[in-house]
Amino acid sequence: MRFSLLTLTLIGLLLSGNSAHAISLAGSKTARILPQEDVRRFLGYGPTDGQYVDSERKIDLEGEALELTLWHRRGSWNFTQSVGLSYYQMDGSQSFPATAETVTIDYNRLTLNFSLGYAFDFGFVDVHPQYMLGFGNGNFGFTKEGNGVVQELDMSNPITVRGPQVLFHFDLSEKYFFGLKYAEYGNVGTVIYEDDEGIVEQNKVYMLIFGYRVKKGYSVYSKDRSHHAGIIDWFGY
Repeated sequence: MRFSLLTLTLIGLLLSGNSAHAISLAGSKTARILPQEDVRRFLGYGPTDGQYVDSERKIDLEGEALELTLWHRRGSWNFTQSVGLSYYQMDGSQSFPATAETVTIDYNRLTLNFSLGYAFDFGFVDVHPQYMLGFGNGNFGFTKEGNGVVQELDMSNPITVRGPQVLFHFDLSEKYFFGLKYAEYGNVGTVIYEDDEGIVEQNKVYMLIFGYRVKKGYSVYSKDRSHHAGIIDWFGY
């Protein structure tokens, strides 16, 4: 129920954005058209998996991931920047016959993400490799059942998620597009026990994305605007 409400909220935010801006070209005899500025907003959803590890056990985790990219910008020289929100939920359990115990792990995280990367244009598809850094909160649940005893632990702590990701964008029209995303994140979450430490040491996601173009324009470089050369123009400003 909580995941469904979050999905509806993010869809509402996605559809409340600005309409596409008209393409505008300006310049003079000395002007040069630079690569397009392309700003997009999109929603992604798909399966995710990971692994919980402590000193006694390894447990595979599976779940769902939901992401709302509020701002994904491809500027001059094809450098990209992104800002977005993500919610990941994973769980898994494992039985241990030797001790007649079953351990269940339930983990979810909500983060604000910042990404930098580059865009490659292959005609029918744009490929955007990026590196993501996310700041947020992780919620960890540990349950051990056995011999008529149930032990439960719930903990919440701040996290910093990081790792590479790659996005594939396929344009359906001048405004709408769909795509795919694959990512592998580390430093996903840690829980400290009295005598041990548990880590969600990896997190992979395969995601279908759908969104629209908020803005499309072109930068114009002129010899009279030499201050636009260099590192500033790499990011499209």
